[in-house]
Amino acid sequence: MLINFSNLLTTEEIQQVHTAIQELPPTSFYPHELGRLNIEDTETPHTLTERLTSLVNDVISPPEPLEMVWPPLIVEYAKQYGDPHLPPHFDGDSTDFIIDYQLESNTTWPIGIDKSIHELKDNDAVGFNPNKNIHWRPEKTFLPGEYVKMMFFRFKNPNNPSDNSHLPHHPEDPIFSEVAAYRASYGEI
Repeated sequence: MLINFSNLLTTEEIQQVHTAIQELPPTSFYPHELGRLNIEDTETPHTLTERLTSLVNDVISPPEPLEMVWPPLIVEYAKQYGDPHLPPHFDGDSTDFIIDYQLESNTTWPIGIDKSIHELKDNDAVGFNPNKNIHWRPEKTFLPGEYVKMMFFRFKNPNNPSDNSHLPHHPEDPIFSEVAAYRASYGEI
């Protein structure tokens, strides 16, 4: 199931997220190999957690209610952290549904899910199962100063967590070949 969300957070929630980021200690920020800065341990509002958890359970109607994995991960893709890239992959974790939310950006970098492209604007998101849907981003050369800041809201079954550790992770695995070919045909943006 793939769901597009527009205006996911309220203006107040967005401001609360920005404030939470500003109040984090330096140890909450670290570079990641995908050309991004990971921002962990944000004190996002519990009202947001409750609202999004309710929204996800209402929209996808899972057999058992899902709970949000807290806190959400915030990342910033930018040239200063390396060369941002995201090859076709599965997450290989216990997530049953994820909301990929674009908090803020000054450039365009769509999200690919299987063989479809989803261009997000600030405060838009796409939701899907990151262990059943191959996801990726097109090739893009980020210019100095360009960035895409995302939040990943993950949901899982707390009573019977999925185990997707068996899923292939290497981008050269044949399971990704069809999507990789589609990504290549999309070209660099």
